[in-house]
Amino acid sequence: SLYGDRIVISGGEEEMNLKMALEKLNKHFSINVLLLEGGSEINGAFERAGFIDELSLVQSSLIADADSKPLFLDSVLVEYHLKEAKVVSENVLWLRYLKK
Repeated sequence: SLYGDRIVISGGEEEMNLKMALEKLNKHFSINVLLLEGGSEINGAFERAGFIDELSLVQSSLIADADSKPLFLDSVLVEYHLKEAKVVSENVLWLRYLKK
């Protein structure tokens, strides 16, 4: 549905159904590739559903604090292999991984 300048895609009434939401994005907007820039909870949900096939990580020389969350909350160990690594600047490394 359309709310002002926002488009809302519902993925379930009480619990998020990621497969349903992705199917609607494909059906209504022909979206086949999605860039996921979520927090640890939504990242973890997508990973547990098996919907992540590539990771693009930017690593910086910062120290996380006690309130920091993991990248993928409640996920299982999934193997990815390194496709590319680039030095972006003196303190930043960009890593691209593909799911095995």
